[in-house]
Amino acid sequence: NPGVFSSTREVFSRYRPHLQEDPSILYNMRSALGSGDYRRVAAAVMNDLSSPAVELHPEIAEALDSLEKAGAQGVSMSGSGSTVFGLVSDEASGREIASLMNARGYWAECVHTIVR
Repeated sequence: NPGVFSSTREVFSRYRPHLQEDPSILYNMRSALGSGDYRRVAAAVMNDLSSPAVELHPEIAEALDSLEKAGAQGVSMSGSGSTVFGLVSDEASGREIASLMNARGYWAECVHTIVR
């Protein structure tokens, strides 16, 4: 998390729908989650709210870029921001990236995703 407040109201005021109407988006994510392959899940991650949030808060773009450069895949923003996330293959990699992000001044945690 880059430490900036991202107003949901402001982000949605700049939001222009375009991708969420494509039914393949949901299918691709469901299929990827079902496969258990984090690389497929990473390839299916998307968030239409990222662009308007980044317009309002360039710090979010910096956090996304930093996380990707640290080695995470499927890097995206959660909801309307400002928290970002990325996927890794194992806990050790996640802890290493979280430590690196914390050293760069971000608030970061390594968590395990549960798929039901």
